[in-house]
Amino acid sequence: MFALFESIYNWINNIGLNSFTNGFLLFQVIFFGTYLALHYYMEKENIKAMKYIRTELNNLDSSLNIKELNKEINKIFGKLKENNPYRVQWERYFSRVKKENSVDEKIRVEPFFGYDVMHDTLGKRNILDNGSGIHVSLGVLGTFIGLAIGLSGLNMANPDLLREGVSGLIGGMKTAFYTSVLGVVLSIVWILLDSMITRKRNEDIEWHINKLHYFLNADDEEIFLNRLEKIQQQQTEQMKTLLTDALEKAMVPFVRTIEKGNQEISQQMKEQHETSLEHLHLMKNQSEDMANRIMDGVSESMNESIHEFSQVLRLAQENQGRMNSLLENTVEQFNQAAESNSNMIHKTENMVSTFTNLSEQMDETQRNYASAQENLLNAVNDIGNIQSMMVEHTATQKEMISHQQSFMSKSDELVNQFVAFGDRMAEVQNSMIETLVEKTDLVSKRFEDLSNELVEASNNQKEASKDSAEFMERAKVAIAELVPLSESLTTTINGLSELAESIVEMKDMQEEMIPKLDSWNTALVEDMRRFMTVTSDHLNGVTQQTRYSREQWESAAKHFESIKDELNSTMISFKDNMNQGVSETFKLFDEELREAVVHFKLMGEQYRNSVEHLTEYVNQIEEKVEQGV
Repeated sequence: MFALFESIYNWINNIGLNSFTNGFLLFQVIFFGTYLALHYYMEKENIKAMKYIRTELNNLDSSLNIKELNKEINKIFGKLKENNPYRVQWERYFSRVKKENSVDEKIRVEPFFGYDVMHDTLGKRNILDNGSGIHVSLGVLGTFIGLAIGLSGLNMANPDLLREGVSGLIGGMKTAFYTSVLGVVLSIVWILLDSMITRKRNEDIEWHINKLHYFLNADDEEIFLNRLEKIQQQQTEQMKTLLTDALEKAMVPFVRTIEKGNQEISQQMKEQHETSLEHLHLMKNQSEDMANRIMDGVSESMNESIHEFSQVLRLAQENQGRMNSLLENTVEQFNQAAESNSNMIHKTENMVSTFTNLSEQMDETQRNYASAQENLLNAVNDIGNIQSMMVEHTATQKEMISHQQSFMSKSDELVNQFVAFGDRMAEVQNSMIETLVEKTDLVSKRFEDLSNELVEASNNQKEASKDSAEFMERAKVAIAELVPLSESLTTTINGLSELAESIVEMKDMQEEMIPKLDSWNTALVEDMRRFMTVTSDHLNGVTQQTRYSREQWESAAKHFESIKDELNSTMISFKDNMNQGVSETFKLFDEELREAVVHFKLMGEQYRNSVEHLTEYVNQIEEKVEQGV
């Protein structure tokens, strides 16, 4: 180390005091600027952060609640660098708030944004505190170096050398003076700059402290009220939980009873629905079976009637053919009789008169047959109406019986009419046959009487043969006209007899059907009675269930009233307990506050005493230092 300082000393001697003085002064100025720039560089991030935070806090809405304020301020600080001291300090506060779950309430922020904490975080003075001392030390260093160099040139042995040494000493004194003066000046300038920077920094820090305290800080009373509000909220939540549990326990049997009743009602309704469906299905099947039976019976009877009517028509055609053959044989016989008995003119005249009477009777018979045909047409129309009524009768079962009875009476009357008509026709035929027999006897007698006269009248007969031939032609025409009428009358009579038989059969079928319909109606009435009985039983069950539910509701209402009374009494006691607890809490708080104030006073006195002792101790140290110097 000695060699190092020796080499430095020799180097200063070699360059001379003037060069050393200029260089050392320049070094002091450069060091001043560099040290000041270093301070600005180290505090640049804090300065920018405070400017940014100040701008954002000025724009922040102070009417927000504490929860929103914490979130918004956290967003503002989140835009700073992670290693920024200001952000680190804010994160300490925010983590404390989140950890205690007090984001929505204010706390005391002095431990995080107090005066000392903020100055330690943003107002660091490491460079500012050392700057003035360093500059003074540099001036003192220059003074020692100048004096040392000046004194080293003194030589007391030779006056000339002494004179030169004095000039060197004066040069060293100049170096010491210049460096010390510059050091003091730079120290003073540094102190002035330090005071300006410190004042500005303190103002900024105090603004931030006040602003954050304004937004976030809470006094003791507010903290106490917040804690009391939390306690009340916890107690309210506990009471809600207790009340909810009590209501749930009280409602469980009632809810189970209601569910059980609903299940029973739904089960009974389901059974009733199934029973109704079965009854409807049974009634539908019975109605379909009855309708099918009626339609089958009607269709079978109609088919049988049509088949029998077709057989009747076939028989009528066969009889008509036989009658035609008989009439043809009769005509041939008449021709033979005319040819063989040409002499029977007088008898023919009598026969003509007889035939005239017979034609008149046949005209009367034709008129009777025409009236009978009209009656038959009316009967056919009545039968068609009866058939339509029978088809409609499937939809209206009750009316069918009355219509069937009326139809049976009408059918009986019609049958009686047909029977009377048949009797009349038989009488007419018998009378006609008797008349013909009588006429034939008369004719035979007259032929016997006139057989003798025929010989006499043969000549006259020959003369009248021509007239007789013409008359025979006319008779043939009349007979040809009467033959179809007789055939139609025969067919009509046969059809009427067959129709009467079919009507009688239909009457028998209806007589067989009426007991079945009566039994079906009886069964239907019994089913409806059973259905009404089941329905009444179900309604009685529903009524009983409703009555039971009503009783349950009334008991539940009474139970709720008792619970309400218990809750009212509980709330009243809770209110009294709360009032008593709050009053006691305030009393305890007042006592604790008084004790805290007394304690703070004692601590203040102790702090004042300790400050006085510290001041005395510092003064003693200063005196000892001054005495030592």
